[in-house]
Amino acid sequence: MRKRTTLDTTLSIISICLIIQLLISQKVWLVADRAFPVVPAFENFTFSFLYELDFLFFGLVLFVLLLMALFPWRTIFQYIFLFLGAIAILQDLTRLQVWFYLFYMLIALLAFGTEKNKTAQFSALQLVIIAVYFWGGFHKLNVYFIEDVFPDMMQYAGVFSGLGNYKIASVFAALFEMGIGIGLFFLNYRKWAVYMACLFHLIILYLLGPFGENWNEVVWPWNFTMIGLLFLLFYNSKNTIFEDFYQKVKIYPLSAYIIFLFLIMPFFNSFGLWGEQLSMKMYAGTNPEGVLYVDYKQRGCFPKAAQKLVYGVNTQRLVIDDWSFSDLKVAPFSADSRLKQIAFPFCTCLKNPKNGGLEILKVSRFSKTNDTVVKISCDQLLKENIRK
Repeated sequence: MRKRTTLDTTLSIISICLIIQLLISQKVWLVADRAFPVVPAFENFTFSFLYELDFLFFGLVLFVLLLMALFPWRTIFQYIFLFLGAIAILQDLTRLQVWFYLFYMLIALLAFGTEKNKTAQFSALQLVIIAVYFWGGFHKLNVYFIEDVFPDMMQYAGVFSGLGNYKIASVFAALFEMGIGIGLFFLNYRKWAVYMACLFHLIILYLLGPFGENWNEVVWPWNFTMIGLLFLLFYNSKNTIFEDFYQKVKIYPLSAYIIFLFLIMPFFNSFGLWGEQLSMKMYAGTNPEGVLYVDYKQRGCFPKAAQKLVYGVNTQRLVIDDWSFSDLKVAPFSADSRLKQIAFPFCTCLKNPKNGGLEILKVSRFSKTNDTVVKISCDQLLKENIRK
């Protein structure tokens, strides 16, 4: 039997993690069994014929992932997964979670590698992981994480819960995460960065896990997997990432594109030019938030399963994030156009669409006084769709 390499083990760990995460979030994939709307990437190219076969499609994806875990050197299974994963994302962008995007791209790096470009593969994998920590911390340097998200999470920190009262602790948490990425880059600090990252993930698991908030279960296995990847790719690595970088990219061009997507493009999210889910933006507190609203008489148009989440008196509201987490156990794809897609089925239910609609809250990174709310009536949304 062929001896496993570090890259083989990397692929096996990723595959097993994806199997667990897909099972936890299975309602995202089994569209016939959910109330939350499907959000196709292209409205005229929906793969709707797969809706009736979603159970078989989901089973096939899991089976291919299992084969990848058992036989990571068989690239045919990786190609099949990449094809199925692309169809799944095109069918419903809600599936394009940060963790799925990350693992999908790592699998692509591994699938198209050869014996000749293994060093380039390894460096590219390292740079992608570095980008996760750097941009994850960078996006947390905002007023919402500092004043809201961090204090809320620290409620479950036991004797350390008081840290949530200090803004400096929030800033330190964001810089700590960025520091992990920077430390992993430099050979002399790499092992210390791995230790820091392990502490970071264990703290997250404690805060979000069954002993803490007991929330967002889909990221629990992701945190364990990241610890495994850190030891595989960094702990004993003597690789100087940018050494002969041009030559590495030259013999493995795909790595340049993926590195660009992870190292450079997340910066443009700060200007609204790159997607939230594509920017390693996790628990930053600045994602646009959609809210469905309607007068009390028409509240029956909210899905039955989401009625418990509705609030308000004369005007009733449902936060789309809350609905998505309740129904699918994941966050929605939060681009404006996609929030409109989510709102459209709700709007078609209303007898008087002028009295209902979608509010999109857009926050300012450094000042809550600069937040804006874009209000779009269902009447307007329905007209927009007709014009399409």
